[in-house]
This record gives sequence, C-alpha cells and structure tokens, in this order.
Amino acid sequence: MRILHCADLHLNRAFAGMTDPVKGAEAKAEQVDVFSKIIALAKDVDVLLIAGDFFDSNYFELSLLSLIREKFASISHVKVFISPGNHDPYTPDSPYALFDFGDNVHIFRGETEKVDCGSFAVWGNCGVSVGQVELNPDQINLLCIHGDLGGNSDYNPLTRAELEPFTYCALGHVHSFSGLEHHYAYSGVPLGGGFDETGQKGVIMGEIGALSFVPIEARQYHVLTILLDNQNGYEGIEEKLFELCPNPGKDCWSVRLTGTLHPEFPFQTEVLKERIGHRFYYLKLTSECSPYLSYEEMADEYTLRGLFVREMLERLYQNPDDEVLRKALELGVSILDHKPIQE
Repeated sequence: MRILHCADLHLNRAFAGMTDPVKGAEAKAEQVDVFSKIIALAKDVDVLLIAGDFFDSNYFELSLLSLIREKFASISHVKVFISPGNHDPYTPDSPYALFDFGDNVHIFRGETEKVDCGSFAVWGNCGVSVGQVELNPDQINLLCIHGDLGGNSDYNPLTRAELEPFTYCALGHVHSFSGLEHHYAYSGVPLGGGFDETGQKGVIMGEIGALSFVPIEARQYHVLTILLDNQNGYEGIEEKLFELCPNPGKDCWSVRLTGTLHPEFPFQTEVLKERIGHRFYYLKLTSECSPYLSYEEMADEYTLRGLFVREMLERLYQNPDDEVLRKALELGVSILDHKPIQE
C-alpha cells in the first residue's frame, strides 16, 4: 500500500515576520498552493496521513475550510486521517468539531483510537501519549500522531518504546525532516515559514517499507553569512551576494555581513539594500562589519588583541619567513574578533 505523510502545514498562519504586508499575504496564499500540491500527489496513494498542526490555530475562515473540503473530495478514493496538534487541538469550537470535511476524512478526537480498514489499521489521537494498544499482527498498523520524540518538550513527549509495535509512525511537531532510518519519521513542514525553517521542504511518500522524501516546489528560506576583508566599495559586496544567492528573485534571504571594511569606505546597510533589494523577492540584510585595521594599528591598542599582536609581530620580526607564525597571527586575531575561521 502507498501512503503520503505530511504535517505542520499551519494553514492560515499570519507570517508576522514578513515586514512587507504584501509579501505576508502572498505567503498565506502559498500555503494553500502547497496544500493543493500535496493533494495532487495524494491522488496516487491509498492513505493520506496529516500528523497535526494542519491549522495554525482554531481561528478559521469558512472560505478556507470549503476549499479544503473540495480538495479532499477530489481524492475521494483516498482515506484521509488527521491527528490534531498543539496549534489546532480538537475542541468544541475548533474547525474539526464544527465543519464536515467529507466522508473520506477521519479526525482523531481524543484518546488513542483504531480505525480498522481491513488489511491495515490507522491509529491516532489528539495530543496525548499512545498508551496501551493491542495490535493485530496480521494487519499493517500505521500511527499518525503529533508529539515530541525523545525531546524535552512539555507537549506530548513520545518514547521509542511506544512506537516500536507499529509498522510505520507518521510524526508531526518537529518542523525539520528527520530522515527515514527508522520505522518512524517526521516529515517536517512542507513550506518554510521563516528563517528558522531553511532549505528544501516536502512530504514523505511511497510504499510502506520503501518510503522517500518528496520535495514540494515552493519558496524557500536561506540564511547566509558573508565574510568581507578590507572591503572597499559596494560592487564587490554585490558580486559576492549574487554569487552566493541563487534564485534571489524567488526565495527569501537573510544575509549577515561580517569582517572588515576599508576605513575610507562609507558603508551603509540601507544604501546596499536600496541598490540590490529590487533583485530579491525578500531580503533581510544586517551588517556586523568593523573598520579594517593593520596589524601595526592593532598593536597600538591597550587590549588583549593588542597584546597578542605585539607579541606575534615581535616574533615575526625575529623570524620574518616563518609562515606558521604568520598563520598563527591571522588565526589568533580572527578568534579574538569572534570571526569565522577561513580554511
């Protein structure tokens, strides 16, 4: 049998981190687009497992719920199972209680329950531990649950012992893909929601025992640090940026500039952003750069760095061809300045 496992769609999320309200509205629309792509993939499976936080909260718009029902109806041959999460718990005023999502959709509402589907069974609950269950060894037993496996979360901590009896456990709550080394997995979010959710996102799909991660084509978030060395001029920074930022007009980028600037270069973050911002879909740009100082200038400082540089320059004066000393000076200054070490 074939399944599709997804989780943490957080539909109707506000995207408060998007300072541009137009981009925030586009991000909400992209969530619905990603959900539609998941439904398109699900046409080729027997079971769709949604492991919690399908919604970002129990606040909902009727138009969104109607669209979701239409999408589920378009895969009426697929059995859909939803285990609510900590963002969208099953309560009397939740969309799960107030809205009919269709005959092919089952929502787990409380303690762990079993839905018998003949050759297989699907187990799930609403944010509680698995508890004691009796599995039929002649069935494929799937678990769909929202919780924290082996973590320190106060929300529904799960243990590997609880998961051991099941054929496959579709987990939600952790927003990054866990890998498929075990019979349990987190699919992660299918769409990044901020700079703490970077890179390619997707779902888990395939035959039981031969599952794979399937990327969802969608906008991605990236975090990048660029080290500058005595940079003199905006052009050089721009060249580095576009070399390291593929698809700037499609994805969201958070770029942090570090290192040193030429003392006579009047760098301003806002000027750089004004020069290049139109080429990015979304750019968060920060600078932690400092003016470039020669080793001789550093040696005049009454600081730990100054003391270190004076000592190293004295040694180099006595051994001017010693490359080990020269490298030690370079690395030592980088460490004292809390800069990344360049290999």
